[in-house]
Amino acid sequence: MRASTTEVVRTYRALFDRFPDIRDEVQEVLVVVRFVAGSGQGAGSLALLIATFLVAEEGLIRSDDSRFDTVGRPCEC
Repeated sequence: MRASTTEVVRTYRALFDRFPDIRDEVQEVLVVVRFVAGSGQGAGSLALLIATFLVAEEGLIRSDDSRFDTVGRPCEC
């Protein structure tokens, strides 16, 4: 789910109001890919929204942290 500009402004305004000296420290720069894995064959149709966070170093993927929701069902992959 994508947040609207209004929601983003509200969230950050509340954060900065509560912690006016807040500062960020960059730990990693990630490449984020959102995609839908889909299939119409097999046991049933599949449309699975996936977000993958990749760490790349020297042109190679060093780590892959993927997140998805199977709507409460365990993944049978």
